[in-house]
Amino acid sequence: MKARHFLWPALPLVLIGAVFAGSTAVSAGDIIRGLTGSGDAAAQAALRTVLDFRLPVILQAFFVGGLLSICGAALQAVLQNPLAEPYILGTSSGAAFGVSLAGAVGLAPFFWPRTALSFICALAASALVIASGWRRGRGLSPLALILGGVVIGAFLSAATVAVQSLLTPFEFRNTIGLLLGGFRVLPTEEILLTLLPAGLAGLVILLRAPLLDILSTGITSARSLGLAAGRELALIVFLVTLVTALTVPLAGIIGFVGLIAPHLMRLGGRTRHTRLLPAAFAAGGLVTVIADAIAREAASLGQLPAGAVTAILGAPLFIILLRRYGGMHDRM
Repeated sequence: MKARHFLWPALPLVLIGAVFAGSTAVSAGDIIRGLTGSGDAAAQAALRTVLDFRLPVILQAFFVGGLLSICGAALQAVLQNPLAEPYILGTSSGAAFGVSLAGAVGLAPFFWPRTALSFICALAASALVIASGWRRGRGLSPLALILGGVVIGAFLSAATVAVQSLLTPFEFRNTIGLLLGGFRVLPTEEILLTLLPAGLAGLVILLRAPLLDILSTGITSARSLGLAAGRELALIVFLVTLVTALTVPLAGIIGFVGLIAPHLMRLGGRTRHTRLLPAAFAAGGLVTVIADAIAREAASLGQLPAGAVTAILGAPLFIILLRRYGGMHDRM
């Protein structure tokens, strides 16, 4: 079986395996007996652990990772930059700054004001990075985009720390715990109000897959074919910012997933976006579920955020890709 064919068979296996990851051991037998209505205390406890805690977290991780992955693939196409993704380009740092700012002004407990600030700051960060990479008469510079993303991301991270210093110890712990990147049981309405709009934004990106094939050839080529390349670029950046702004308040910063998953799928032979985006969604979801399962398994040793696991997995790949594409021509 070719490597690219392993993705879909692995999907149910990883999701089922993640159910058994955690500091509290559960057995398949207890879960099955709980599902069949057994009144045994161990069976009922195992079933509650799975249905009330682990399954909601696994589904959150899968959808957040999948959405961030198609965002990364879309950015790589419209910016013609193989290293583009929400975390590297500073969008996630902007959203994190917005969440911290909401805490500083007393809006952290309120879903919509917190999310609105996250979106505004993420959009501002994206606009600044793109502006820093734009060269008059030449278009977007891939190298300048990466450097701009690093600098603006570092600035926003420092600004986030400065804002967090104004919080009370209780608010500080809550904000830090959120932004480190991880998944937890949340009210159903908050999950729906977050993932449904983010999912709709992701669906719009999926439906634009044929246009992403054209945009990946360059803005000039896309315009020669009659495509409103500037408008499409702005739309993709807006959709990616919306997804990021919604997922950061939900799960914190889950870095590098948008970089790892699309490139793994390209290595498997998926280059056209009609095939790449669905595969990247599934691969990103699986990578994030695995990272969350590792974090839950390590819970007995301390608080290991899932975002730290994805960064540990993604940083080496980023260096490999940077070396591979570092010599690319510095213009679109």
